[in-house]
Amino acid sequence: MSSGWVTIHAGETILARDVNQYKTQLYIWVDSGVDIELDCVDLKHIDGSGIGLLALVRSKLMLDKCELKLHNLAGQPAFMLKTLGIYKLLTGENHV
Repeated sequence: MSSGWVTIHAGETILARDVNQYKTQLYIWVDSGVDIELDCVDLKHIDGSGIGLLALVRSKLMLDKCELKLHNLAGQPAFMLKTLGIYKLLTGENHV
């Protein structure tokens, strides 16, 4: 069960080249039993590797009854998640 929220600021990209950096940063919190809010205000691009990482992090958090929520998502990243049908799942918003 979650012991609170931590906010992490996403950079401009979550691409294949960025996945290891994000994985290291996110996994510190995944193992600490907190919910993670990823602030995507500056996020401009995401690819399949980035989406896969977010899905993996969310799955690991769910095992501990914790959550991953993306906030301030817009542009290409929002379009990608909406196209794949996982926007609501990762943001908690009711947009489709």
